[in-house]
Amino acid sequence: MAIGSLMRIASMPLLFLGTVLIGVGIATLNVLLPSAVVANFPTKIGRYTSTYSLAMTIATILASSLAVPIVKATNWQTLIMILSVIIAIAFVVWLPNVKHNHVLEARPKDGAHTSIWRNKRAWYLLAYGGLQSLYYYTAMAWLPTMAQQTGLSAEAAGYLSGIFTLITLPLTFVLPTAFTRWGNQTRRWVMVGFSALAFIGVGMMLFNGHGFLFWLVVNLLMGFSGGALFPYLLTMFSVKTTTPTRTAELSGMAQSGGYLLAAFGPTLFGYGFGLWHSWTIQLIVLMVLIILMALAAWMVEKTDIIA
Repeated sequence: MAIGSLMRIASMPLLFLGTVLIGVGIATLNVLLPSAVVANFPTKIGRYTSTYSLAMTIATILASSLAVPIVKATNWQTLIMILSVIIAIAFVVWLPNVKHNHVLEARPKDGAHTSIWRNKRAWYLLAYGGLQSLYYYTAMAWLPTMAQQTGLSAEAAGYLSGIFTLITLPLTFVLPTAFTRWGNQTRRWVMVGFSALAFIGVGMMLFNGHGFLFWLVVNLLMGFSGGALFPYLLTMFSVKTTTPTRTAELSGMAQSGGYLLAAFGPTLFGYGFGLWHSWTIQLIVLMVLIILMALAAWMVEKTDIIA
């Protein structure tokens, strides 16, 4: 990631190549971190999932908040170099952990180990992961634009975007621990509740409301729900598996397939506006997908262990 980040300042082709390397690094770490939590802290999954998911959220907020001021004060190359140094520091901090590496158990040779891709229950978590990511990234990408189209200033839309992100912080910290303590029934209804908040938030936009207060409520509802949906996914990788190997496999499956699904969300949402000059159809589709997301979470909670 550090190499890919730094090479982006050299030329346009290296900008794209470096971005690919960063994406590969992020994807790999996203898959392996839940497995690392299970391997090192099997009795404290909630606490350490809360810790690293909260750190991810805070880092995202700081980076998005400071990027523009840094670029205005210097240039975009300086911002890239700062980010590259931060990634290099993360590498140095992690390096001592190499001596504590866990060797995952070998797969049995008698054919007892079945591919996670053949596990029907794992597909429910993949569907949930993809739909929650599609919902969150679509909201993050287009809420400011939609607010500005109703008359809000760019500054007001920016404040709302910050509120959308900030409201996720307490949930990101508290919920992973709670998810590990709650039973299937409790988690099931909690996720239905948060999905309902997302549904209401999206549905409000069908009325094309005006004013800062209207969009504040929309951002609070959608940010609050988004702050619960992702921690649930991260925690279930560990809670619903029996070994670090299975955790890594389930995490890899759900995140690779899920993010592939989610990648279409913001693009098609914006493309639809260019096609119909309206957000109505996209919002209705998004509401349907939220219902499917809630159903996927419901199915995930029909069993204690997925793999």
